Amino acid sequence: YGFIGEVLRDGADTPYLRTLALTDISWDEASRAMYARHAIEGVAFRNLHTLFGHVITSGQPVLSNHPRQDPRSGGLPAGHRSMDNFLGLPFFRGDEMLGMVGVANRPGGYDDSLV
Repeated sequence: YGFIGEVLRDGADTPYLRTLALTDISWDEASRAMYARHAIEGVAFRNLHTLFGHVITSGQPVLSNHPRQDPRSGGLPAGHRSMDNFLGLPFFRGDEMLGMVGVANRPGGYDDSLV
């Protein structure tokens, strides 16, 4: 599963991610309703203490084939589909980070050649 999103800044100039496309990985009625509500305008993710947050704060690719043990990971919400591996890639225009793409659960994981 995965997402692509744009990196925006709030009034305090704090970066956050707003999805432009997101795999529907809803796991219960509440998460299905949240996905349906936000699928069109995008979901805003403000917690940067996550693997994708590390992409935003570092401006570097993040590759993790063991996210449960990765100190950069903020964990997953209760009931969330398993994340067995993760690759997050920022994209830029000049020095400005415009957004990022994140993918997870590739059979065999990810390696530097994919970056």
